[in-house]
Amino acid sequence: MTAENFKVHFRVQQDEDGYPPVSVESMWVSAALPEGNFVVDSIPFFSREATVGDTIEAREAVGGLWFCRIVACAPCSLVRVVFFDRTRLDPVREVLHGLGCATEYFGRFPLLAVSIPLDTSLTQVRSYLDEEEAAERIEYEEVILRH
Repeated sequence: MTAENFKVHFRVQQDEDGYPPVSVESMWVSAALPEGNFVVDSIPFFSREATVGDTIEAREAVGGLWFCRIVACAPCSLVRVVFFDRTRLDPVREVLHGLGCATEYFGRFPLLAVSIPLDTSLTQVRSYLDEEEAAERIEYEEVILRH
């Protein structure tokens, strides 16, 4: 990241089993916009508030910049894929990239975060992931749906 990029911290709500395994997730954002606003550049693994392209408000507090609220939503959806068969990671990523998605893999957990832009068919992405899930190779979660 360049000097114009910053990290913003997002508080993450954990369930009674302690999932997700973090209580804070940090994401890259672009250079500051007027009034303390930033544009999210990272695909979130655990946060549910914002995704790539969203304009957010963040304020300086103990430990750095902290997410306050979404100012404007980007037309991107967010899904997360958990792999039961890690050998499926590369083939699944290839298909998703071919459909127009961007992905980030969290190696410590078999977790793939998927950003689905507006010009990518959510129906095609869902259909493919449904097939993989039916074969018991993955499980997926629709976190933010905007198209």
